[in-house]
Amino acid sequence: MTIEKVTSYFASDTKLYTADEVANILNITSALVRRYCRQKRLGQFVYGRWLISPDELERFKQQPRKVGNPNFGKK
Repeated sequence: MTIEKVTSYFASDTKLYTADEVANILNITSALVRRYCRQKRLGQFVYGRWLISPDELERFKQQPRKVGNPNFGKK
């Protein structure tokens, strides 16, 4: 991560969410939120924590996601 990204995250007055807070908002586990972050689908890793801006959270909510196991019920 470049220093510009770090300073842009902390320069704004907007609230930054942690993985646990986003998990509560989306009603999913915090492990799944961290997985999305590691996949670069959500958030930034800043000073040892995953931080998610409200804009990123809204963008993520608008993205279509696959639900369930595609192999469930197949033999």
